[in-house]
Amino acid sequence: MGIVIEKPIIERYQPDCAVLELTLACNFRCIHCGGSAGLSRKNELTFDELTKVVDDLKKIKFKRVSLIGGETFLRKDWYEIAKMIKSKGLELTYVTNGSLFPGNQKLVEQVIDTKPQVIGFSLDGGKAETHDYIRGHKGSFDKVFSSLELFKNKGIKLSIVTAVNKLNVKELPLIRDLILGKEIAWQIQICDKNGNRFSKDYFLSKEEYLEVAKFIHESTQAYTVDELPIAGADDIGYFSKEYPFCTINYNCWDGCKAGKSNLGIQSNGNIKGCDSLPDEYIEDNVHERSLYDIWTDPKSFSYTRNFDESQLKGCCAKCRYGAVCKGGCVDIAHSISGHAFENHYCLYANEVSEN
Repeated sequence: MGIVIEKPIIERYQPDCAVLELTLACNFRCIHCGGSAGLSRKNELTFDELTKVVDDLKKIKFKRVSLIGGETFLRKDWYEIAKMIKSKGLELTYVTNGSLFPGNQKLVEQVIDTKPQVIGFSLDGGKAETHDYIRGHKGSFDKVFSSLELFKNKGIKLSIVTAVNKLNVKELPLIRDLILGKEIAWQIQICDKNGNRFSKDYFLSKEEYLEVAKFIHESTQAYTVDELPIAGADDIGYFSKEYPFCTINYNCWDGCKAGKSNLGIQSNGNIKGCDSLPDEYIEDNVHERSLYDIWTDPKSFSYTRNFDESQLKGCCAKCRYGAVCKGGCVDIAHSISGHAFENHYCLYANEVSEN
């Protein structure tokens, strides 16, 4: 038998998207915010430090950077940072609450000038009162749609992101009706239990989780992609026979992407495999070590990179897809069971239990 030579870490994965939190400062107080955004973090990365981070992203061969907050555009030098990212040859996307664009044409023009791949707006209700309550900001519902209108026909792809919980799960059809036929992509994800504002009473029951999967699947069958580009995020799935088209990676799921193709960078330099994960998944900080060194460290992101089937717990340990699925999304598994590899919110597991 020949000698197996393992590839260096830098060649072993296919980096795709790095989510960069520019600041934790925010003008909203969303009840489901995992970072409990409001005030800036202490010791947020300077422009020069961010330039080094982006240089490392380029060296690691990431393809795009998604700028998030807090509220992305509250950072005063966001424009210079965005242009720097583009100058390095990386694609750029934004995620925003949309509140700062109405009445600020300069900001709109600056965003257009950076030529983003997509601008994602948070929309968490089909009714204004629901969205405004969840976002902690009266009038925010109307501002989202005003902002979408400002960017319409500017050659930029637009999307909305809905984080589903008990307060808005019944309003998914209303949101669908609001965006149907308007060339707005829609990503649906599940609220996790991170952050200190989110009441555990708002977390979806298993039955409601199944309702969400069914809604996404049926919507993909009822409308064309041009009419309604809709998909579930990585926390919805997996290997379902009944609702196979409810998630982005329905036909190629091979485990959580945290620390493999995805990366989360907090504004103070903390590094996580995914920005959604709680702080116990922080690997290191770029104030202490370069991002390149953190990424190429064999000990980094061990929960995904060094996964072993023996780590699976509960229903995942008994599952025929366990070795491939690896327990699904680490964030939602941890949020539900407290364990990275025990995911009760699994479509396949539910279908097997019913038969």
